[in-house]
Amino acid sequence: MAILKGITGVQVYVRVGGRIAKEYRDPDPPPPTPNRCSVLCKYIESFTNRPFVIDTYVDPNYDFSYKDHTLSFHVYVDGKYMVNNCTSKEYVLAGCGYRSVSGPVMMDEQGVNVVQQKFRFSPVKTVDDDRRDRVQRDKEKARDIGVIEVQVFRIILREVTGFQRGSALRGQDLELSEKALKGKAISHGASCGKLEAPRQQTKNHEWDDIPEDRGPIAVYRFLYRSREALKQELIIPRSPSPPALPSEQRAGKSIPGRKRPQEVAEVRPKDEPQRPTVKRELSAVPELGQNPRDLRLGKRARRQDRKFKVIDLTLD
Repeated sequence: MAILKGITGVQVYVRVGGRIAKEYRDPDPPPPTPNRCSVLCKYIESFTNRPFVIDTYVDPNYDFSYKDHTLSFHVYVDGKYMVNNCTSKEYVLAGCGYRSVSGPVMMDEQGVNVVQQKFRFSPVKTVDDDRRDRVQRDKEKARDIGVIEVQVFRIILREVTGFQRGSALRGQDLELSEKALKGKAISHGASCGKLEAPRQQTKNHEWDDIPEDRGPIAVYRFLYRSREALKQELIIPRSPSPPALPSEQRAGKSIPGRKRPQEVAEVRPKDEPQRPTVKRELSAVPELGQNPRDLRLGKRARRQDRKFKVIDLTLD
């Protein structure tokens, strides 16, 4: 959960597929805003077509004493304003400090029913289009894609004026020039799912800003990327490469404790002559029950029985 040290009692986090997303530290944290507001930036993992929800929570440890103010959470998805949720001291003390934003709520096309489209992650597609105007336009668009931002303001509530109506992300173009994404690992953007009835509607309030704040008192930013993109940006470690096998193991399986013929040849000195290989005849193998001494005697007798023809080479 994203928690700023200077803002006690306020938490902002993202749930992906019903579970709180694991947050990874940003190695290059953003600087404070012009009004010296703290910015907390975290990376989270995104999954294609999986829904996500932005949650805010204020617990009783938060100090509402200054001008009896109310907190207003302004939610932006891919640079587009979605909705703002207000949380007052009375809500917190009543145990209602939770607020969730799962998608824009609007009127249907006929203007009769209130409907909602839930957020989900959609893959970014790249095209091979290097026209200068296209690349420049896509570079500006890519600055906001893959970013969920929640800005927290202190306000003075005046009255409730109905319910808020948002705008859908269905028509958002997630096709970008490959050249515009050079050096950036942007894998997903936000889109909206099918129309459905909302579980709750967000009230619309009128309020006054606190002038001395000169803007938000806190900004929570979540950069969502696929696992592969997180590895490319070195947010999470890359998968270790398998260790290189020794040459003898690459050649085949080796028998423990026994050297290969080529290894023996390498160990033998070069000036040492190789001994001839002696082959044993099958007849030199004693049969079952035969005395090996009789076998040797039999071989000697056969050699003695051989007849040789003598040729006299001195004759003319």
